[in-house]
Amino acid sequence: MFLRAACSVQSPCGSCPPKTYCVTGTSNVCAACNQACKSCTSLGPQGCTECSDGYHWENGICVLCPAGTFGSGCSGMCHCLEPGACNATNGQCSGKCEKGYYLPPACVTECPNGSYGLDCLQKCHCLNDSVCEKALGFCPGGMCHPDWVSYGCSQRLPKLIDPPEVLFATCGYLTVEWRRWSAEIDIGDLPIKEYRLYKILDSVDPNITWSHVTTVQENVNVTQYVVNVTGLVRDASYKFRVDVHYSDNGKVVEKTSMGASSVSAMVPCTTTTTQAPVTIPIIVGTDIFTAMAYTNQPDGSLVVTWTMDPSLDRFLWNVSLSYQMTGIGDCSPVTGSPTTSINIDQKNTSFRLASPGSWRKYLFTLHAQGTGVISAVNGSKSVEAISAEVAPNASVSGIQTTALSKDSATLQWVSVPCANRGGTLLYYTVNLNTSGSLLHNTTTTTSFTFNGLTPFNRYQASVHYVNRVGAGPESDVFTFTTSEAVPGTMQIKELVPSETNITVIFDPPVPANGIILEYQISYSSNVTFVSPESLTINATSSEPAVIRRLTPYTVYYVKVRASTSAGAGPYSTVQQVRTLQARPFPPSTIRQNYQNNTCLGVTWVAPDQTTVAITGYTLTIVKSSIVVVTENIPPNETKYLRCGLDPGTAYTVSMVSNSGTGSGEAIERTFYTEQGIPRQPSPPRLVSINTTSAVIEIEPVTLTEGPLTGYQIEVEETQVSGRKKRVADVPGYVTAELSPQNVTEQRRFEIGDGQKYGGYVNKPLLPGQGYQVHYVVLSELNNVTKYSVSKLPQPFTTLTIQSPTTQAQLPVADSSLDIGVVIGIIVGIILLIILIICIILIVLWRRKHRNGFKPSYLELEKPSSKPAPPKQKDEYDPEKYWNQISSVRQSRYITYGRECLPDNQIPFAGIEPSVPASSRVTFFKEFKTLPHKSDQATMLQAQKFPDRNRFPHLLPCDQSLVPLRPDGHSMCPYINASFVSGYQRSNAYIAAQSPFDDRTAVDFWRLIQQWGVTTVVMVTNIVEDNIVKCTQFWPQSGKATIGGFQLELIDEDVYSDFTIRVVSVDDTTTRTGYKVRLYEFTSWPDHGVPDDPIPFLDMRYKVYRSHADDRSPILVHCGTGVARTGVFIAVDSLIEQYAVEGIINPGPSPRSYIYIPKPRVFVMVEGE
Repeated sequence: MFLRAACSVQSPCGSCPPKTYCVTGTSNVCAACNQACKSCTSLGPQGCTECSDGYHWENGICVLCPAGTFGSGCSGMCHCLEPGACNATNGQCSGKCEKGYYLPPACVTECPNGSYGLDCLQKCHCLNDSVCEKALGFCPGGMCHPDWVSYGCSQRLPKLIDPPEVLFATCGYLTVEWRRWSAEIDIGDLPIKEYRLYKILDSVDPNITWSHVTTVQENVNVTQYVVNVTGLVRDASYKFRVDVHYSDNGKVVEKTSMGASSVSAMVPCTTTTTQAPVTIPIIVGTDIFTAMAYTNQPDGSLVVTWTMDPSLDRFLWNVSLSYQMTGIGDCSPVTGSPTTSINIDQKNTSFRLASPGSWRKYLFTLHAQGTGVISAVNGSKSVEAISAEVAPNASVSGIQTTALSKDSATLQWVSVPCANRGGTLLYYTVNLNTSGSLLHNTTTTTSFTFNGLTPFNRYQASVHYVNRVGAGPESDVFTFTTSEAVPGTMQIKELVPSETNITVIFDPPVPANGIILEYQISYSSNVTFVSPESLTINATSSEPAVIRRLTPYTVYYVKVRASTSAGAGPYSTVQQVRTLQARPFPPSTIRQNYQNNTCLGVTWVAPDQTTVAITGYTLTIVKSSIVVVTENIPPNETKYLRCGLDPGTAYTVSMVSNSGTGSGEAIERTFYTEQGIPRQPSPPRLVSINTTSAVIEIEPVTLTEGPLTGYQIEVEETQVSGRKKRVADVPGYVTAELSPQNVTEQRRFEIGDGQKYGGYVNKPLLPGQGYQVHYVVLSELNNVTKYSVSKLPQPFTTLTIQSPTTQAQLPVADSSLDIGVVIGIIVGIILLIILIICIILIVLWRRKHRNGFKPSYLELEKPSSKPAPPKQKDEYDPEKYWNQISSVRQSRYITYGRECLPDNQIPFAGIEPSVPASSRVTFFKEFKTLPHKSDQATMLQAQKFPDRNRFPHLLPCDQSLVPLRPDGHSMCPYINASFVSGYQRSNAYIAAQSPFDDRTAVDFWRLIQQWGVTTVVMVTNIVEDNIVKCTQFWPQSGKATIGGFQLELIDEDVYSDFTIRVVSVDDTTTRTGYKVRLYEFTSWPDHGVPDDPIPFLDMRYKVYRSHADDRSPILVHCGTGVARTGVFIAVDSLIEQYAVEGIINPGPSPRSYIYIPKPRVFVMVEGE
């Protein structure tokens, strides 16, 4: 909205506060700048003088920063998981941080050492605790900890917690047993392939190493593995270990984590008993053990103690202890675990289990047999023991929401596996994190409900398992978002009025309570909003919110609200604004009605506007940004004449209408004054003569009153005697036309060399014929051609064929010529000159008095009056040179000159059927059968960007459109260009419309850069028929800048009909450089087609030679991207096919390269 402060009358902008500008006119008020501007001088982003944070300059206006950047000039880089979630002003993220960063919304802190990934929840597993890469967890040099493998060292190698056990020992072998690997009990999570059993002598000798015993394949049908180990040393002790190897796509992986070592076991071979045992009676049922208990030791071991009845000391005891793991704490029983038995000295009353594992349940059983003199007793006693608890070593999993609303959420999870709990559950700690605040809650169940949450807010939850020893590791963070609610109240920031529109600028609602789907603007011309109107804006639209078609100078009341999927929120506070008074329209047309060398006359039509009274017009004439004159013109005038201007100069005429409410917009047109007559060139000088040619020397001319178009050399046949022939204008015929680039300094030219110059054949001269040579300077501007001419001082005669020499000296006057004859000739010439001058003066006097004002020099106002030879008939008959066909489906091939080829080299030998004239398909008929626009082609994309198209009816099809990706130069994804296939290669060409302004020139270089184009063919001139066909998108010389592209012309070859340039390109946004070769064909006439195809084919051959090994598409363009572009593509493709196959039959139809099938471009060649 407008600020309250009024502008100073003496200094309108002096009193405005920052971020505002002064609106002058009927009321001086300060208006707020556009939100894209930090400072400005007018309305909108185009009025910025400095961009706000979150915006940057692009094509002269402040636009939003590209995704992933923020801050002043978009210099900051965001670290958000989603690029679109970054706040362009301060870089804060509305979602998660990208991998390697945490602590949203700032997301500027890297993961702590030892962690990585999303939210820094992954743990590093690098060799020697090296710091891993923060995003993906890669270790330095790819070196993982020995127990970890895989991508980012994220998978733990499988390993058995318990060592193998020796179940039975004899002198011949030891029986070793181990438990099958279990995911719930043991370490790791990879698929198991096999187990490898190793043994080692229990010795202090350091040179003794582990040796492989056997390999056992994984068997899912068993719970235990048993192996008899033979070949052992008698009475020696051994230890055993089992390494677990995992499978990778069915193949065993050698890398493993070394298993735990078993207790030492001896191979018993030496016997100490020499007497046979005596059989004595056994007494069963005696209570041998009076007590049995267990204790957990600080080092993690478990000690079982017992006492025996002292009254039984008379017996000789044989005591054994067996134990078996029966469960995991109070969690779950374990079945099938092995039973271990050991012999106990009768003096011992305790047993220590060194590695029972944490929180494991065991059953210990004592067996005793006592032998007396006359009897024996036996008995047993058992105790159930649980090993010491430890802190949990795993986290809960599977966190999910079972109920979710806008202000509450119920979470549920799966508890820690029994093998990893380490002790009895005390409670779960449930943590909830939002916006940097952390809430702690506890529960003894596997679910919890949070209440009082904020709608559509993002929360992060984690859970810890806690036993009597401590808390286990934190679970994976679970993220959830509460449901949406209606949005909060909005605030209108500014109402910017024009005569019939109001631009509404507002802030999003706070809180948003969801994803904003749309904004509804309600407005009315009465404060009570009786019969209001509304405008709905899609929240994703980047267009400004503009209320249109309003009444000028009227007060309107405006309010706005937002909607989410939950519904619409409350309206904002009502604000009011008055539309501006209507300004007058400019004249509807302005055109030129008179011109000469120094004068321009214009006329206009008054604007069609009845609501505003026109009080006059302001007309301004500008030359090269310099104002020549500014005139105030009465309202009833419709024409204006200005003289005293420079000849051959462009002047921009602009007009605005004035009324009591101010001045309207301007209308501009550019017109040219006529050029002056060119300065007469120095006469040509005859250098040498031959039988059919002559060499002359010519000099360039510098023009100051118009453009230099070119030079013509015209040859006039004279009598052998050399007498002058009376003719009008310039006599003779044009034998050559040279461009200004061909005559930059004094040069020689051979007349009659048979070559072609500027479309004219320099035909040989006749032997013994007299000739005069005229040297013409041409100046053409706006279809008006003026010229001046000079000639040889005297005619010459070519040598006769019988002459033995080929070079002749200039003719020399015969000194013996009779002096009377000479005097007579001179007098006759003088009289003839006087007569010609009189005739010219009479003709000029009659023209002046009959036609009004005419320039006093000879002018050619029509193209046909330009000195040129008569238009020659094209005598080329294709039917003489090509085979005859009776159907358009048949192929074409050349038949002319086949008799000159060897029999084995004639294509299609013997296949020349005669086609009757009545059924013969001529080239004209074949051309007429070409189809036009496909019914299935669509142009939806092109219609979205009307300002990128030169003509609304010449648009590329969606199916063949060449897309552009948004980049640092422009966010526009469209250019008027289509892919076109070539011979045996799809997308060999890009057919494009020529750029016509600065924006399309930038898009043209974006197309070249993004699609790797190295060759550009331009089949148009910059200006043709007084119409700009193509804006110049390359440097004229040296260096130039177009948008963010820095261009340098590094090479230029100018031919008579085309120019080849090499341009070096540096992209300032990506810091990349490359070179592009530009071919510009300059001899295509304004109307029709070139008379001679040779220059066009010559340029095409140079394109082919340069681009032969390049697989990038050739970019071809003309004013429309259709007619001439199609000619080049068709010619290039058909010549390439004929060179390979000897026929013209590209694809399913012989015309496939002339009419590109759907869904390509519609029409590629026009008939001329």
